[in-house]
Amino acid sequence: MGVFIISLGLFFCIYEMYKTSQEEKIEREREGHTLPSKYKIYQLITLDEDKEIFLIPNSISFSCKQAYLIRDIIIKTNNLKTKLMNKFEEYELIDNEISTIIHSSEVLEDYDMQELIYKIDSLKRELSNTRIQLLNEDLLTIQKVKDAFYYLSTSKVCVVNGLKKTDFFTKDVPYELKLFDYKYRPLILFLNDFYFCLFSNVILVFDKNGAFSIALDPSALEINLKINTAYASVQNGVVTYPDYVDSDSKCIHTGESETTWLYTTYNGMRDARHSFNPEITKRTDVYEYYTITIRIQEIKVSFIVSSEKAKSTFEKIIGVYNKRNIQPHDPIPELLSLLDNVSGENNDEIRNLIEKYENYTNEKNYFCKEVTI
Repeated sequence: MGVFIISLGLFFCIYEMYKTSQEEKIEREREGHTLPSKYKIYQLITLDEDKEIFLIPNSISFSCKQAYLIRDIIIKTNNLKTKLMNKFEEYELIDNEISTIIHSSEVLEDYDMQELIYKIDSLKRELSNTRIQLLNEDLLTIQKVKDAFYYLSTSKVCVVNGLKKTDFFTKDVPYELKLFDYKYRPLILFLNDFYFCLFSNVILVFDKNGAFSIALDPSALEINLKINTAYASVQNGVVTYPDYVDSDSKCIHTGESETTWLYTTYNGMRDARHSFNPEITKRTDVYEYYTITIRIQEIKVSFIVSSEKAKSTFEKIIGVYNKRNIQPHDPIPELLSLLDNVSGENNDEIRNLIEKYENYTNEKNYFCKEVTI
């Protein structure tokens, strides 16, 4: 009997707890019709990790001649950085305001909260989706460049002084490259604390921190190729390679074979005193090896390589990739863009002019444009 009474008491206690929790749930749902939950708001204002943009305010300047600059890209990129930084400051202000509400007991009217969410959602889209799109990319050209540097990096002999090959052929991606929208992934090299991103018609330069520094015409890249020769001894078909020569080198001359023995008499005949005295066929061949020097303005690096494939692929891009690429283009959009940048926020007339003018411009005469992806 005592056990029955205790069980009955436990049942009523559990029932009351369940009833209370259901009432609280209904009350929360009722409130939810007029005001989103704080957790839901927090989810709305959080930028996706794979899309967020945090810019590097200042970059290290790369020194180069004015003639090699592609101002079209430099102006638009710096303008975009300024715009995105201003948007991000605005985003942070609203984010902090909503975070304060989330962690306090203050309750906003539904209209006010929805307005904050709308603003921050709009800013989030701009931060995540505004890019500088590179125009007139050519797959064949950039593939030739990648092939040349691939065969350079995989040469059986690849000697470079004062530089780690793994640093030069970096796998790192400069941070602000995400500001750009492009069709074909660039070849990225790292030299003297700068990243050089080689596209088919432009070289984007970033400092060691990943901040955008400058945009160069490919003619700023100089490639010099020097062919060297060395002698290799061949004995019974086995080649003894000299320095800088290996099996991927090109043999440009095969010497005449001559036969002798392991042991010979003073007049060059077979020495019969040795029971083991095999015949030896030997000759001297001539092989090529190569010095490839890469120079971007004042920065220079030289590789000594054995690979004939590296030499032939570099021959294909010399004078092709690094030809003069800068085309004459209409300066008016750049002028309007500069005016827009210095004139403040309330300049609808200039923005209308920019939009109208861009509709009549030919993309073939430009290197880039601002887009929403």
